[in-house]
This record gives sequence, C-alpha cells and structure tokens, in this order.
Amino acid sequence: MISFQNNGLIDIAAVTTMGVSVKEGDGAIGYFGTGLKFAIATILREGGEVTLWRGMERYAFTATLLTVRGEDFQQVCMNGAPLGFTTALGRNWEPWMAFREMASNCRDESGVYCCGDVAPLDGCTTINVTGIDDAFADRHTILLETTPIFSNEHIDIHAGGISNFVYYRGVRIYTPSRVTAHTYNIKRKIDLTEDRTAKYSFQVHEAIINGILSCDDVSIVRTALDCGEQCLEHFLEFDSHIPASDAFVAVGNDLAMGASNNTRANPSVVRQSRKRAMASMSAGDNMQMSHIEATMFERAKTMLAKAGHDIQKFPVVCVDTLGPNIHGCASDGKIFISRMPFLKGTREVAATLLEEYAHLVSGQVDCTRGFQNWLFDQILINAEAVNGEPF
Repeated sequence: MISFQNNGLIDIAAVTTMGVSVKEGDGAIGYFGTGLKFAIATILREGGEVTLWRGMERYAFTATLLTVRGEDFQQVCMNGAPLGFTTALGRNWEPWMAFREMASNCRDESGVYCCGDVAPLDGCTTINVTGIDDAFADRHTILLETTPIFSNEHIDIHAGGISNFVYYRGVRIYTPSRVTAHTYNIKRKIDLTEDRTAKYSFQVHEAIINGILSCDDVSIVRTALDCGEQCLEHFLEFDSHIPASDAFVAVGNDLAMGASNNTRANPSVVRQSRKRAMASMSAGDNMQMSHIEATMFERAKTMLAKAGHDIQKFPVVCVDTLGPNIHGCASDGKIFISRMPFLKGTREVAATLLEEYAHLVSGQVDCTRGFQNWLFDQILINAEAVNGEPF
C-alpha cells in the first residue's frame, strides 16, 4: 500500500465533478480534482484499490459494470454511489502517472507520501492506494527528491548525471529521444498536456539551451557541450537571444579550436565559437610551422600565383585545427587552413588554399550551382589562355 496525506480537507466536489481544478500557489503542478479523477480511474483499471479519508470520513472507490449501447464500461463508484466517469478516463495513463498525480498533489499541499498504511487524521486528507507499488519503487525517476547542484532562472541541475527524463517543478514531464547529459528540472513556465507531459518539445529544449548558455560553471557546461551523439544536448542549437556566460564562451572556444578528431562536441557551438574566434585572428596568429610545413606553404602559394591565383590577396591564417576532417575554410575575408592538409603534402595544401580562395573571389559557398559554375569558368578561361583564342 502507498499512502498520501496532507493538511486540510479536500472538497469532495473536486473528486466527483468533472472540470473542477483548484490549486493554491503559482508553483503547483498538479490539478487537484481533475488529475485525481484520472488517477483513481487508472488505479481501478489496473486492479488496484483507492480509499480516501476526509478527516475521519471514509470514501471507498470501486468500479461496477455499466453497459451503454451494447458496450461495457466500468463505472467508478464512491461508497457504492456511481460517479460521472468510468475507468476509461485517462485510458492512456500508466500506473506511474497515477502515482505522480497523487504525489504531486501531496507536494503542492505540503503533504507527505510513503509506503505503508497511514492512518487518517482529523483535519487531514489521507489517500490509501494499492496496485501501484512498482511506481513507488521508481519514485526517484518520477519525482526529484534531491537538492540541485546548480540553479539559475531557467533550470535546476540535480546530481545523477545522465538521465532518461526531464522534469518540471520537480515532476517528470518529458522523455526525450536521447538521454540528457544532466538531470534537468525546468523552472520557466511551459505548457502541459492533459496527462501532465510537455505539450511542446521546443519549450523543453529552449529552457535547457538558455540554462546552459547562462551557466557560469565550466564543468557543467563542458559536460553538456561535449557529450556526444548519445545525448540530446549534442543536437540542440545553442543560438539564443540571451548572452552566453564567460564559462560557456570559454568551453566553446576550447572545443572549437581543440583536438581535430573530437566528434563529441556540439556542432552548433563549435561552428559559432570557431566563427567568433576566427573573426579576431590575423595572419600573424599562424600556428608554429616546421621547416617542412613552411616550405610546403610557400611552394603552394607560388605555384598558385603562377597559375593566376594570387592567394596573398587575402590574409591566410594557419591554425592547428578547424575541427574534425576540416582542411580549410573562408571567413570574414580571410583564408584559414588547418594542419591536416600539410600531412598529405604540398598538392593538398595548394588544393585547400585554392578552394578557400575561390570561395572568397566568387562569393559562392560549398555545394552550390554558383560555385560549380565559377570553377568551370576558370577551367575554360585557362583553356582559352593555353589555346591563345576564345571559344
């Protein structure tokens, strides 16, 4: 048996009348009355029992057969008197949802819940339930009972690391398609469905994004941004109107300009951080080249210049890495080349410089018809020069 008890006497109309939902306080998540009826119907449907005590007044809930137009239903009764709903109410609810509803009501009313038979008390509302013992055993995945290890205006983060669920006001409301790197409790207002789950996933994601963006704890930010494809955070777009914290910027810069084989880092953060870092770099910020690399670099530029492509029209910045498998890029009127092409020889260095030079000269980006046309034009121009006459 599981028991729920809180001070104050429930209005029985909240149990027997559809559409009644009264709660005190802006922080309440349960809907005392509406959700309670769903929970009672679910427990009875699952074969459990529900007894409610209003002080010392006992109300036992049972189900009796009701046939409507040839179809059988189980009508919910209170002390033998039929009520206006059946056990089909909340037909998609699972036992853990019934526990969540009653426990949330208890919390909202500053009450307690526990395993065992709690005796009724004058001035208190007490509910004794059987049939959802498994839900009580899993209560730590349904309701947060720990103190946050981090908190800001958007989210709380609780100990426990990777989580299968996201919480709202301490109650499970969302099961993401992937686990989360942290255990999140959303503090900003979001919309819920009738079964008390998140109505819009974007509201959940936005709260997490803003919470991490404004987080000032480097360790927490790094865990969220460097978690790999197993986690939801890897796929979130960390692009928001709120300013990023110093911790977020520092972690983002480190991930963007760090190890070239790091595929765990959030792509949007790497992209934005790299763009921000490159905007402040100049040709004088080159990586430390070996003699062989410097020779490759000069030979590649000379070869391209002889072919009519003056790479030095644009500042060229050589950096250790631009990210996984990225040889070069063009940004803010500058050519950036990583160490990777140098590992393949002068021809690869020249090819990388030429591609990024072409982007800047043509104004076209990768994988576009415009860039393709520009490249073909250059080939034909060179062919005309070789032949000494136009086509």
